[in-house]
Amino acid sequence: MIPVNLNAIGWLLIAGFLTTPLPTLRADESPDNPSLGRSEDTPTLEGDVHRWPVRSQPASTPELSRQLLQVQSRAAVETYLEKLLESPDAAASVLPDDAWIESHLAPELLRHAEVRQGDVVLYESAGVLRFDEQDRLWLRERWRAHQVEGRLKRVAAVAVPSVLLAILLLSVASKWVYRVEQRQATA
Repeated sequence: MIPVNLNAIGWLLIAGFLTTPLPTLRADESPDNPSLGRSEDTPTLEGDVHRWPVRSQPASTPELSRQLLQVQSRAAVETYLEKLLESPDAAASVLPDDAWIESHLAPELLRHAEVRQGDVVLYESAGVLRFDEQDRLWLRERWRAHQVEGRLKRVAAVAVPSVLLAILLLSVASKWVYRVEQRQATA
């Protein structure tokens, strides 16, 4: 019998799953829920409104699919912030809350569909995040405020010890001058 490393096989399966494109989708039966097309797969960072498509991984329930879409939306906003503000630290400092992110998902482009993988029915959700000029200005202003706050903290980190050292030196110097004057008065 040939020894088999099950851990390596598991990693190969996971890697294959991650590199395989998502399966073809079939829409729910409702007429207001068309299939999830692939035309919106590339972010558009030009023009008045930037568009960033998001898609959940296939999930066992529609609710889980929607939750995964929220997670993907948060990750997409983080990546968008890094590109917009040209800093890898931007997302950690400026990231808006979940309500703000959800409000930027275009409701008319929000889709939920079934995914068939053999006989298994899974669910997938997709949407498009939109950011207009006002959003970009607000995000840039938050980034600038964070940078100013960081600079002020660095200045305070230098200034406070410097002021305390100056007070200590003045205190020592004044005691030294007082003692010198006392010696001269008694001499």
